[in-house]
Amino acid sequence: MAMFPLHLPGFPNEFDLEGDPAESSGSGPALVLSMEKHDNSPGIAQALLNTLRLLDAGLLGLICVEEFFKGDVRSEVEAKLIGTKNKWNSLEEYAEGLKADLGGDGGVLDALAKAGGQQSFAKYLLILRPNAPVICMEDEALKLEADKISETVGPMYADVNDIVARKKLLVAKRRELSVNVDAEREKFFLEFARAKHAELGNPQAVLLNGGGRHMLRIAETLTAEKIGYLLLKPIGYKDELA
Repeated sequence: MAMFPLHLPGFPNEFDLEGDPAESSGSGPALVLSMEKHDNSPGIAQALLNTLRLLDAGLLGLICVEEFFKGDVRSEVEAKLIGTKNKWNSLEEYAEGLKADLGGDGGVLDALAKAGGQQSFAKYLLILRPNAPVICMEDEALKLEADKISETVGPMYADVNDIVARKKLLVAKRRELSVNVDAEREKFFLEFARAKHAELGNPQAVLLNGGGRHMLRIAETLTAEKIGYLLLKPIGYKDELA
């Protein structure tokens, strides 16, 4: 139990949060920025735990994810999980079976934390809470541009035998080439999330889940605008070039 003091409109005075949370007071509606490193499954599990607590407490009205989905997020996740085997008739049935096998929410999160590799925040959130209000905040064209840069960078530095050193070179090169598109994506994330939240017209907060550097730069924007936010950073999160 780690009670974190809060001073944000619409939030309680303290809340049970994991990791290394931080807040910036300001006007509302407050935003929640959930950081992750896409291939760090323990960090994603911790981000999900915080999201579940906020959602179950009635504090979130919308959850926006960086992962790209062409259509409705729940429908796509459900189709992939159920497939054509017809063992389950719905996402709810799949979720109930998995929770029964693994031991509830905690068992699912423990299994995710141990899974390793790149994992889907959206998929696991909908397994844990099938009715969670999850939408994709990516612009397809900007996402495609970012992916093309990653594909271009991927084969570079093949002559560097040190795996760690090569990974750092690749990360640095990708960041160098994607400065502009990353800035455009982050602007889109924030504008899209605000617009969709305004359409809903509810007083609850909107949570944005995405890569740590994206969330940190969005936090800088919100600080400059004097907008309140809660930044959720998983324990152990570290910039790859630090």
